[in-house]
Amino acid sequence: MSTQGIMLSLVTILVWGIGSTLDKYVIGAFPSPLSLVSLRAVVIGGVFIAYGLLTGRFSEVAATPVWAVTLAILAAVIGPILGQVAYYLALAVDEASRVVPVTSAYPIVLAILSFAFLGEKLTWTKGTGIVLVVVGILLLSGMFNGPGASADA
Repeated sequence: MSTQGIMLSLVTILVWGIGSTLDKYVIGAFPSPLSLVSLRAVVIGGVFIAYGLLTGRFSEVAATPVWAVTLAILAAVIGPILGQVAYYLALAVDEASRVVPVTSAYPIVLAILSFAFLGEKLTWTKGTGIVLVVVGILLLSGMFNGPGASADA
C-alpha cells in the first residue's frame, strides 16, 4: 500500500470506530434501529446533495455510462441500505465489541468475489489474511467455548 493509502485507511478506522461507538450509545434511544438508519440516510444524502450543488459535480453522473450508474445504484441498495439495516439490527441486540469486528469482515466476501469475477489473484498473503479474519470472527462469536458456554468464557 502507498503511504497515502495507509494514512487514509487509518483515518477511516478512526472515524468508523468513533461512529460505531456513537451508534451503539444512541441506538437504544431510537424507537427502532430502522429509524436510526433513516436519520443517517437523510443526513448523508443532504450532505452529498449540498456538495453536488455547490461544486457542480452532478454533471459528472450524466457523463457516466448507463451500465456503471445502474451497478452503482444496485451497490447503493445492497451495501449502504441493506447492510446498514442488518448492522443496526445486530447492534441493537448484541455488544458493539462483537458486532463491529464481525461485520467489518465483509472484505472476505469482497476478496472472494474479486477473485471470481474481477480477475484478481489469490496470493498466500491474502489467503492467510482471510483465514486469520475467519478465526477472529469465530473467537469473537464464542464458538470455541463449547456448547452452552457464554461467549465471554
